[in-house]
Amino acid sequence: VDAMRRTGALRLICQSSWGVGDSYGRSPLLFRRVIFPLLLGDELADKAEQERLIRASELDWTIVRPAPAATAPDPCCDSRPAPTSRAPTWPS
Repeated sequence: VDAMRRTGALRLICQSSWGVGDSYGRSPLLFRRVIFPLLLGDELADKAEQERLIRASELDWTIVRPAPAATAPDPCCDSRPAPTSRAPTWPS
């Protein structure tokens, strides 16, 4: 943020992490109680501080928190290719 002030940059896009800020409460209980504290505690604390500094700045900012990929197909967001055509073919 300080370097951006010095150079006159106005726009910041930050990739943070799922489980930081308001996304923490939407995380599964296993992640909140086990995975985050034991494996990612320091990293998530750093990301939370990063977001705090960005939000407190005068910059025009966007914070992106990528979520983990789903292991099961989501009916609202199915990205599988369409089935091949079942149309009859004409003999040659």
